[in-house]
Amino acid sequence: MNIQRSQVFLTIILLITQLLSITDTLAQRKVLVKSIEYDVPIFNELSYNFTNGTPYADWWDQNIEESKRYPFVKILMDKAENGEIEVYNDEGAVISVSEVNQILTLPDTVKYQRSFPPYNFYDTILLRKICPGVIQYLRFREDWYFDARTFEITKQISEYAPIWVEYHNKKKTGRTKYLFWIKCGNKANRDFKILTDLIGYDLPLKLETDHPSFADIYKLTDESNNSRQYINLYTDAIEMGEKDAYKCTDIVNFYNYNLDSIKPLGKQEAYSLFNITDSLMMQMSSPPYYWYDTVVHKTLDRNDILGLKFLETWHMNPLTFEIKKEIIGTSTLVGKYDSYEGFMRIEELFYYPYDVPVKTPKLK
Repeated sequence: MNIQRSQVFLTIILLITQLLSITDTLAQRKVLVKSIEYDVPIFNELSYNFTNGTPYADWWDQNIEESKRYPFVKILMDKAENGEIEVYNDEGAVISVSEVNQILTLPDTVKYQRSFPPYNFYDTILLRKICPGVIQYLRFREDWYFDARTFEITKQISEYAPIWVEYHNKKKTGRTKYLFWIKCGNKANRDFKILTDLIGYDLPLKLETDHPSFADIYKLTDESNNSRQYINLYTDAIEMGEKDAYKCTDIVNFYNYNLDSIKPLGKQEAYSLFNITDSLMMQMSSPPYYWYDTVVHKTLDRNDILGLKFLETWHMNPLTFEIKKEIIGTSTLVGKYDSYEGFMRIEELFYYPYDVPVKTPKLK
């Protein structure tokens, strides 16, 4: 009897401990972005050498390798066309099989000449199917959260859509459109498989940030206070040496198993990322107008931090085609300006891994 009471008591203690742990986790979970919609390139022509058929070292940048991307897109389109998975329009209504067939069929007007007098020209319409190879983006609708202690970001995907890119004479025309939406419940009991081990892409943290290196953002709720709070807390922790940061050039070493060759930035190195001390020659404004050295200290303006490069692993449910994202690290992106405050470029400031990898995909 006493043994049973002890077991019940231990079970209650365990449940209370788990409940307190969940409550504490939820208390640290903060909203970063309530709603965001953006495109992620999954085919980067610059990541692959078509001449000799080998990927470049940065094959993961805005790219899913061909061996995984093409089968994923083809099976997704086939299942949608056969009604094996439910797909939705922009308003959230289910699209029928016949409507999917229409979406995946492209009308093409072709001019022909008659073979008999008066040999006049005439137009005819040909129907062709969208090829999986021209699906070069995935558009995501997500909510973002961050942990106030670790500063790690999590993305909750509500739905995503494959994006068709139009080609004419083997050249992109700039015309794109989404095909359909796939809803993502991201339930823990679903059987997810790895879709891609590693993919990287840049995203701004502000809607007004416009730069070619950033993925296209279509909707972003105004969470400027949340973003500012996140950036300040996150960078202050790096600057003070409370969190380990790494040189961005070490990313390749992270994902080539060269863990012994990299070390986190020391406190002085981390501090110097945000604080620059320089000496300048200045001239006196009064006689005898001689020159003298002076020390100038400049602190990085947090407003110059424009966004993040996300490095992620994507998981997919092979039955429902739901996708989950696991962020494995981020690089902080900062804008660089000339002496006249003119924008020059975007640079990576430091890399922040969410966990030092034990077994990771090779880049080469």
